[in-house]
Amino acid sequence: MIGKPGSRRAGARLAPLLVLALASCSSAPKTNTIVVEAKNRAAEFTELGNSFLASGRLEDALSFHEQALRENRSVDNVEGIAASLNSIGRIYIAAGMLERAELELRDAFEYGRIAGSDAQRALALANLGEVRWLSGEAEAALALFQEAVPLSARDDAVRAIVLHDRAVVLRALGQGSDARADFMAAQSINQRLLRWTELAANWYALAGLSRSEGLLEDALAWAEKALEADKRAEHSSGIAADLEASGTILKELGRKDEAYDRFRRAFDVWLAAENRDGTRRALKALASLADELGKAVEAAKWRSLLASLEAGAD
Repeated sequence: MIGKPGSRRAGARLAPLLVLALASCSSAPKTNTIVVEAKNRAAEFTELGNSFLASGRLEDALSFHEQALRENRSVDNVEGIAASLNSIGRIYIAAGMLERAELELRDAFEYGRIAGSDAQRALALANLGEVRWLSGEAEAALALFQEAVPLSARDDAVRAIVLHDRAVVLRALGQGSDARADFMAAQSINQRLLRWTELAANWYALAGLSRSEGLLEDALAWAEKALEADKRAEHSSGIAADLEASGTILKELGRKDEAYDRFRRAFDVWLAAENRDGTRRALKALASLADELGKAVEAAKWRSLLASLEAGAD
């Protein structure tokens, strides 16, 4: 999903029930049991991979999604292959390896076609759209999202992803009202499905859109909702980004003491997550706000920490 990191999918775990059902039936074909067990292992690897991706541990995420891919291939689970390739493509996007991501995602689209899965094809198109967006090709990205919309009609979770991604590009192209409509539709779906990380991304984007339109109180309300959702998901990078967003808005509202506290909390989360860029941003904001609030000692402390961070940079 464009605009904010995080897990985008969380499939239902029905495979263990199927394994139990087959094991209880002496006439169940052995090959069916093997297929179900492989799918079950793939689901477990996928869940672990998604968890590591959400926490930013890309190498671990890639390892588990590649294991899921091997399990799906071993039993010709074509739709599962498409899903694994989509997940692997997402990891390469997160790593900034866009050419490799595109290769994986084009394969995901083809396996989605072979499987007759509109949802996996839509997801591959949305991911390819993100590659185009990150490559600076907004119009090309929008075309892919437009193509994905009708394919996502029967899968609400995927539809919410496509709508969110399309909204990001529409906003960038100056179509704010259309972007808001897509963000609102996506958040409605994710709220109903209790997809907290994705919902937080929707609300974070709405905060940004409202802020760009000068609706600061509205923007703050969306940022607060995003923070609540990311906390429910225990999504560290999302929590820190939400704290930064609310801190920025509070500063623009003239509520500098509150803004200072938000950036301090953002600093804590980024530091714990070992995110250098986020930590740097928070330190710069804290030093500036400390100056404005007359906190000379604290301003010096933040600048000292920032200097230490920069000195340790590669």
